[in-house]
Amino acid sequence: MSSVNEKLAKFKYDCINQAKKDAEDLQLKIKEQIDSQVSEELKEYYEKQEIKFNRSLKNLEKEFHANCYLLETEAKQKVIQRQEEIKKDFKLSLKKKVEDFANGSEYEKYLFKNIDSTMKKINADKTNLNNITLYLTDRDKNKFQDRLSKIYQGIIIEIIDDENIGGCRCFNREANIFIDNTLKLGIEEQVNR
Repeated sequence: MSSVNEKLAKFKYDCINQAKKDAEDLQLKIKEQIDSQVSEELKEYYEKQEIKFNRSLKNLEKEFHANCYLLETEAKQKVIQRQEEIKKDFKLSLKKKVEDFANGSEYEKYLFKNIDSTMKKINADKTNLNNITLYLTDRDKNKFQDRLSKIYQGIIIEIIDDENIGGCRCFNREANIFIDNTLKLGIEEQVNR
């Protein structure tokens, strides 16, 4: 009987060992499946996170560039606005100085040089001034008409708006040449340089 008991004990031992081995193999397979499944899920998770990250990054880049554009535009507008303020202040200051000059003692000398220069530019022939119109401010016409009529006999003298401050405009109807040498235009040219 002992041989049967020994055989049974050996069979029991073999069964237990086989069961342990089968359990270990099964645990190993389960662990491999779990690891594989976890690895697959992690891979999918990381891929989804990368897609979300890239989308967020693109949105942030778009937002950054849009904000940069807005700030640049705002800065340019402020610069332009400041330039316009400076131009306006410069123009007012220059206009005041020019008005002071037009009311000063040197103005008469300037005006006659200005008229003479303008006459040359429009090809005015002093012997035939019937086709020439000289435009002056009301103040200058009243003050200098007699003298100008003697120098430029036959010239027509018309009034221009006092906004022009001083200087003159001339028109040669025969040659169809018009020159503006007013102080107002001089101011505009200086301001818009």
